[in-house]
Order: sequence, then structure tokens, then C-alpha cells
Amino acid sequence: MSAKAWAASAAAGFLCTAATTLLWNWGLTQVPASQAGVLLNMEPLIGSLLGVFLLGERLGTAAYVGGGMIVVAAVTLTFSSSRAAKEAIAAELS
Repeated sequence: MSAKAWAASAAAGFLCTAATTLLWNWGLTQVPASQAGVLLNMEPLIGSLLGVFLLGERLGTAAYVGGGMIVVAAVTLTFSSSRAAKEAIAAELS
């Protein structure tokens, strides 16, 4: 491989792997653990949707069922955790 190819491979490795991983991990430290868990579970769903819309891939029935389960779980956890937080604040103020 030429020096230009090595440089391109190194840049792609750094930018696509190291930098994005560091930014992702930093972002997860900025939100509560319950929200970070929901975001982490959304990653395969977003990857699948990008494959469908950008690459024209086709998903099977199991993928759609799994994606639906991820969305339902994310919505349920988001609303239940915000409700629990409001209840905890109200109990603390009482």
C-alpha cells in the first residue's frame, strides 16, 4: 500500500472509530443512566433504519417486530422514569 493509502486508513480509523467512540462515551456521561440505557438500545434501530433509507436494504418481519419492541420500550421507560422523578420530587418537598 502507498503512503497515501496508509494515511487514509489511519485517518478513517481515527475519525470513524476512536473519535466517535470517545464522543459517544462523553455524551453518555452527560445524561442519567436510565436515559443512557434507552439511547444505547436505540442504536441498532437507527442503524437498521439508515440501512433501509440510505442503502435500500430490506428488513424481515422479525426486524420490524424487534424495532417496534425497542420503540415501545423506549417510550415506556422514558415516560415511567419522568413520572417516577416527578413523584420523588413531590415526596421530597412534602
